[in-house]
Amino acid sequence: MAMFPCDVCGRRYQGKQSSAYSAIVNGAEASRGKRRLCPDCAEDLDEWITDRLVPAEETAQVMLCCACAGADPTLALFVTIYHPNSDRQDFFGRLHEGGCAGQVRQAVFGSVRAP
Repeated sequence: MAMFPCDVCGRRYQGKQSSAYSAIVNGAEASRGKRRLCPDCAEDLDEWITDRLVPAEETAQVMLCCACAGADPTLALFVTIYHPNSDRQDFFGRLHEGGCAGQVRQAVFGSVRAP
């Protein structure tokens, strides 16, 4: 049984914890968060990331908002995932302020407000 509950679903779980570190950056300002994830919630976040973000090494290709696919996003999103027995994985995306940032905050921080 996990020592700490999952930050997403709130349940204690069997198996090893994954961790996600996220940051939404606007110039010199940043909202950062950390989440402990049970295996099921880690899989859900992995699916979200796969659909919307790119590996950090490919940042030059990111031109559209990861929430709405619109042009000219002004914010940067960074997510680092640590899965048990794996190397860290870094991802990057861009997004618009306002509603798009709120959707992303809900997905990666668990809140529409900045952590």
